[in-house]
Amino acid sequence: MPRQATTEKDSTAGVTLFAPSVTCNDGDNGIADFSTATTTKDAGIYAPLVESGLFEQAYLSLGVITWPNGADRSGKRIRVPI
Repeated sequence: MPRQATTEKDSTAGVTLFAPSVTCNDGDNGIADFSTATTTKDAGIYAPLVESGLFEQAYLSLGVITWPNGADRSGKRIRVPI
């Protein structure tokens, strides 16, 4: 489960990346890239994360990265891409 998540919005070559740095309880860490989840045609609840600073408002709730709009990503789903 994520223990710490730091969100950063980085711009590289004109592309905005949504990739929080995640550190888990067991020390495993990495960058979880949300750029695809937030920009795909079927982004659903993740689509608003690219607007008005919502992505940066992420917080941990019971070890789950959560946003004020109700979007979340569990530790199990985070570990796969990192």
